[in-house]
Formats: sequence, C-alpha cells, structure tokens
Amino acid sequence: PFIKLYFSKHVQQKVSIPSTKKYKKIFSLKNKFLVISRKKYGLWGIAILTPVLLSIPLGTFLANKYYKNKKTVLFSLIFSVFCWSIFMSSAYAFFKITPFHFLH
Repeated sequence: PFIKLYFSKHVQQKVSIPSTKKYKKIFSLKNKFLVISRKKYGLWGIAILTPVLLSIPLGTFLANKYYKNKKTVLFSLIFSVFCWSIFMSSAYAFFKITPFHFLH
C-alpha cells in the first residue's frame, strides 16, 4: 500500500519515509586525501593527480562537482593529461623501456 500510495498519480503530496537512524559520515583515507588536496592545491591539484593517482572519470567528476567554470576545468584536465603523456612517453624513450615487454 505504501508503494502504491507513493507512486500514485492521484496523490499530489509527497510521502516521506520516516528515518529512524542517523548515519554519521565516515571519512576514509581516500576521502581525506581528496579533501586536503582540493583545499591545498585547488583545481590544478586535482588535474595533476587525475591521470596518475585518480582515474580520469573520477577526476573529471570531482572537478565538475567542485568547480563550475567548465572551460577552465576542461582546459586544466586536458593540459594535465597532455603533460603526463609527454612525461611518460619521454621516460619510456629515455630509459628504453618497452611498456608491453611481457607480450613478446
């Protein structure tokens, strides 16, 4: 009956589910690291950490969540990925490392 009442088109008012427990927000080590890096280094800190420590989708999500200027976010993330790709490819070329040597 509650589900029928909640999704009924005839009822105009919203039905709220009473909450008996209040959950505390649990901060993990990863959450603390993200908050500290955001406060300390800002958008460029998130952009620099995105390709290496964070994944690109997670870094993009965080940057879009915390910063509203889409052009600046897009530029900083693209620039960061570009710089990391140059750095990694230069390191491979300088040290003569083959990235997929186990496939040969």
